Amino acid sequence: DEVVHHIDHKRTNNDPSNLLVMTPAEHATLHNHDRYGRHEEMRALEEACRKRMLNSSVVLGKVPGCSG
Repeated sequence: DEVVHHIDHKRTNNDPSNLLVMTPAEHATLHNHDRYGRHEEMRALEEACRKRMLNSSVVLGKVPGCSG
């Protein structure tokens, strides 16, 4: 399974630069890092997901729920 994370936390902002595709576990971890002020860990996880997206065939416009 995959989920789409909105970097700015605004679900209506479907600009591709604001979206990251990740697993549900990564998404939960990311929000926990944010909630507890672990911003360095949060940025590292976002970057890892971003790199994985660039190395995959993910096309945000084809992810259900994203118009990106």
